[in-house]
Amino acid sequence: MAATVSAEYWRDVARPLNSSVEKYWGIFQVTLDSSYPTGGEALDFTSLSDFATVELVVPVNSSSANGYVPQWDATNSKLMMYEAGADAAALDEVANTTDLSAETIVVMVFGTR
Repeated sequence: MAATVSAEYWRDVARPLNSSVEKYWGIFQVTLDSSYPTGGEALDFTSLSDFATVELVVPVNSSSANGYVPQWDATNSKLMMYEAGADAAALDEVANTTDLSAETIVVMVFGTR
């Protein structure tokens, strides 16, 4: 099973300064699955909305009571999840096959269409 994207809360257009290209943004809810894959959950917002390109995904809220921290990997278009490791060092990626099905992440997506 893969992560699912749903619940588009809002979408609007913004024209950046010095640009003739309209930029669009939307807010989506991502529900993770019961077997987190090493390297992150692949998400394709272009197939789920009218975005032609996705330029930036910003996790803005997490339902986690377990201390998980989401981060967008723009190079691979994946949502990665981190947690505090036992080694007292920086955050570690969540272990392969961890059940994160109770986790929902709200993300803001910016791109073109």
